[in-house]
Amino acid sequence: LEVSNQASGQGSREGFLRGKCAVVTGSTSGIGLSIATALASHGADIMLNGFGDAGQIEGIRAELAKRHGVRVVYSAADLSKTDAVYQMIADAEKAFGTVSILVNNAGIQHVEHIENFPIAKYEAIISITVGAVRNLAMSMTSELSIFPNE
Repeated sequence: LEVSNQASGQGSREGFLRGKCAVVTGSTSGIGLSIATALASHGADIMLNGFGDAGQIEGIRAELAKRHGVRVVYSAADLSKTDAVYQMIADAEKAFGTVSILVNNAGIQHVEHIENFPIAKYEAIISITVGAVRNLAMSMTSELSIFPNE
């Protein structure tokens, strides 16, 4: 975010996401956590999602909230389960109101020679990288105004 702001000549836009809510999947570590941190640094309230140690995740949640002065909640929703996806968005809406930003970052991987690649692993990867993205978008369609004339 900082790079694009500087490149556009707009300078600092600190707090320009204040009042917005972001759901970031796969945000308990790595790229997802970096995205959540960047959004929080600009004032967005955050719903974290991902797997990991409950104590570490609580520490991440508390630190983001304290450092950036935003509300941060956590959902352990298993994105391979359609009902869990819809519930996670409902929980974000209950906590923050309208979800303004959705970052589909969650992913899983498995490395194996194709002849040994287990079908269950393939199905799990597709469930997260395709199915969850579809379900997240569908869970938010009533909030989106992509087609304002319809």
